[in-house]
Amino acid sequence: IAMAELVRNTIDRIERPSPEEFITRYAEVGRPVLMTGLTDEWGAHGKWSTEYLRKRVGYRRIPIKTYPPMDARYGFPTFKFMTFNDYLDIQDDAERRPLCRLGDVNIEPFFSELSEDIGRPNLIESSVHRAALFSGVNTFCNAHYHTNDEALLTQVIGQKRLLLFPPEQAGALYPVPWYQLANNWSSVNVEEPDIERFPRFKEASPFEIVVSPGETLYIPIHWFHAVFGLGMSATVTWFWPSKMNRWHFPFPGYRAFVSPLRYARFILPLARKTGQMDRLAALATRLSWQNRRQ
Repeated sequence: IAMAELVRNTIDRIERPSPEEFITRYAEVGRPVLMTGLTDEWGAHGKWSTEYLRKRVGYRRIPIKTYPPMDARYGFPTFKFMTFNDYLDIQDDAERRPLCRLGDVNIEPFFSELSEDIGRPNLIESSVHRAALFSGVNTFCNAHYHTNDEALLTQVIGQKRLLLFPPEQAGALYPVPWYQLANNWSSVNVEEPDIERFPRFKEASPFEIVVSPGETLYIPIHWFHAVFGLGMSATVTWFWPSKMNRWHFPFPGYRAFVSPLRYARFILPLARKTGQMDRLAALATRLSWQNRRQ
């Protein structure tokens, strides 16, 4: 099935909303919106390029998500540390680039030199927040939702295309089983959906949006979203904890609430006490791979 056949929705585009307008019209009702003018003062918009990033932070060793060839662009990743320059070199190689991705790497502490080029958007509602960098050539991140956070995605270099699925369509995304670590991810490869295996996916009706430099997309909590990089791109995404009254119960709210609580209160303390943390991590990775390949 062609994804174009499923896309039937559009997203509001507005210019520099006030915090009050943003909260009332979008955040409180869990509604995505594309905004302009929020980051006009960022130095990143005038300075960032591949060459600038190489000179500024190319020496930095950062965690890169890596994928085995059989699961490239889709499987559950492991992490490998490499310099940012080495990662950018891989992005010039069409065969190697699908096997790794720089995604959700905190600007503090990994790219602290870039902090002066960005700023905290005035729409963030919490004193607890973080900024993360996403970058690469023709990247792909399969559909997933943020279990606890709201997000503001600002495009700095290039464009990204996103498909966003509201929480009420979560069942059509076939979430990974609740007992696995990656249970906020879809089992469907939305890049090439297999309708025979996942027939309910054809019931989904995503919103589609292309985010260009200087534009900011609000992603509400528990909205599944798949992200496609269009050529070379660099994105800064701010995350902050969502208010509990915006969570979507019973699903996926209960899943988001119970899963981290279960691991934090029971499994992780037991693994630490018995010295089994390495085995737990290996088991979780193996289970996630097996589920995604079934």
